[in-house]
Amino acid sequence: MWVMSFFIRFARQWIAGETLDDAIITAKKANNRGIGAIINFLGEHVKDKDEAEKNKIENLEILKSLELYNSFFSSYRSN
Repeated sequence: MWVMSFFIRFARQWIAGETLDDAIITAKKANNRGIGAIINFLGEHVKDKDEAEKNKIENLEILKSLELYNSFFSSYRSN
């Protein structure tokens, strides 16, 4: 049982969360500690065109959110 507890505690730092918002928050926290972050939302479970379109939109939302965050902090850090 302690092995699973250790694994979960160790893995939690690499697993951003269940939702897009969780992933973005976790990535931002890592960035604030000077750690780079990658958000993988691959969609290999997609079975039809509608799901693929939904995943495309979610990926674009991730990029937009991170772009806004990065542009804000880039200007903040240069001051």
